[in-house]
Amino acid sequence: MSEMREKYESLNLSELKEVAKFRGLRGVSALKKADLINAMLKLDEEEEQRREEERRVKQEAADFNNAAGSAEAAAPDNAAMGMKAAATDKAATAM
Repeated sequence: MSEMREKYESLNLSELKEVAKFRGLRGVSALKKADLINAMLKLDEEEEQRREEERRVKQEAADFNNAAGSAEAAAPDNAAMGMKAAATDKAATAM
């Protein structure tokens, strides 16, 4: 049995309904304790999936930023290259 199921089962029905309402579950007043516990466990699972997805997206963004930063560090500075080319062109036309 899961740890959360045990915690939910340790609550009396009115406490469980209060927690469920606080967490945003609707229609809890008509539910039996077992059904309410199952609804809470489902909500826990959905919240965990959202957190995992957020972590995955943040990690992908960090990986992308790190890769982009590495590419910028490895690539020559385009502005500096342009200035050097312009100076070379100017020197060539001055001759």
